[in-house]
Amino acid sequence: MVSLVILSFNKRDLTASCLTSIYKHVPEKKFEVIVVDNASSDDSVSYIKKHFPKVKLIANQENSGFAGGCNLGAKEAKGEYLLFLNNDALVSDNPLTKMLQVFSSYPKAAIVGGLLANHDGSLQRSFGAFYTVLNVMYLLFAGESGELKRFKSQDIVSTDWVSGGFMMVKRDIFEGAKGFNESYFMYIEDMDLCYRVKKEGYGVYNTPFARVEHLGQGSTNKSFAIVHIFEGLQIFYKQQRSSFEYYIVKLLLFTKAISALFIGTFTRNKYLISTYRDALKTL
Repeated sequence: MVSLVILSFNKRDLTASCLTSIYKHVPEKKFEVIVVDNASSDDSVSYIKKHFPKVKLIANQENSGFAGGCNLGAKEAKGEYLLFLNNDALVSDNPLTKMLQVFSSYPKAAIVGGLLANHDGSLQRSFGAFYTVLNVMYLLFAGESGELKRFKSQDIVSTDWVSGGFMMVKRDIFEGAKGFNESYFMYIEDMDLCYRVKKEGYGVYNTPFARVEHLGQGSTNKSFAIVHIFEGLQIFYKQQRSSFEYYIVKLLLFTKAISALFIGTFTRNKYLISTYRDALKTL
């Protein structure tokens, strides 16, 4: 059995749409659904209780972020496999079978990801290489679209990391790794988990045959994401890489933030000024 773990935070209708798509397209005997509500201030908890009685609902008393919320849900899971799925994702086919087939075909597989698609069918960044210093430089100064083109594939591929927004993990390996690293509030925790699992000799794969539509309307905005990616990259490099790489990455982040602040000031762009002032505070 597969345990689907979904986080919800003040996005009742998105979570409801996600759950509806799951129960419509996945045979019920194949899975259980665990929703962790990260202390929503709307009526998400009561709504899910009323309209989705089969869901195992955990009403967290605080917002413990993506890593903490997922770990909380995983502790209540009964399945041999865990599927972490964003609440702003819609299932239009049964991805579980296609992801499980990868585990059967690749005995060393510990983590399997799928594709995140926009409404028009175009793909979002959902897997790739670990963020070496060059990767960080590419991400900061070339952007996500450039990175996606480098890792786009039509085949099942062995990769370094897959997105935690659509990630299936063997439960025993997840528990052996002590779950997601809760040093991260949100972003980069998926790469961190894949990094630690691969160090133990297991494989991480991405399959193009399992995909979900990712609406990209979850609990964060772009400014929030940038600030927490700045934080996450620093945590990753401090805990997993050399001191030399850590300080080089901090320098790259500083350069990016100062450049964006300069452009924002020159163009009177309040978004750039506000975002990168907050990003600088993480350094």
